[in-house]
Amino acid sequence: MDNQVIIDVRERDEFEAGHAPDSINVPLSSFSTTAPGVLKQLRDKEVVLMCYSGKRAENAFNLAQGFGYSQAADYKVYPGGIKAWTNAGKPVNSASKPKLTLMRQTQLLMGVMVLLFSIMSLVVNPNFGILAAGMGIGMMLAGLTGTCAMANAVAKMPWNRA
Repeated sequence: MDNQVIIDVRERDEFEAGHAPDSINVPLSSFSTTAPGVLKQLRDKEVVLMCYSGKRAENAFNLAQGFGYSQAADYKVYPGGIKAWTNAGKPVNSASKPKLTLMRQTQLLMGVMVLLFSIMSLVVNPNFGILAAGMGIGMMLAGLTGTCAMANAVAKMPWNRA
């Protein structure tokens, strides 16, 4: 176990909410730029990639293979992610004050805004429906591009600053 290093590819707020002890956080969103340097430092270690359920860790594994790190024995994905780790009763380190993840904050804000604009389109003015549709278009573009303007704005709120 001394020769094993866990790289958690979840975003920082997810990592802080709960992670395997001594794991290293290298978010998938910056994996292409950060991981090559980290992996070079870990050449003599068995690297285990972890995320929430395993999908992002698989993506990170594929990216690592593209960097020239294709030794299957030295790099692997932890099956089931931190969810399976926790269910197995393994220890988890977490921030002292749990908070909603950035994604959940964004989803809540989007949901409230769409609901509010929809109600306002029925009660106040039908044109508020355009704003609700605009929120839907924004969510669709975020899904297509992997970049969400609202999530970026929520990340800059005072309660989300490091």
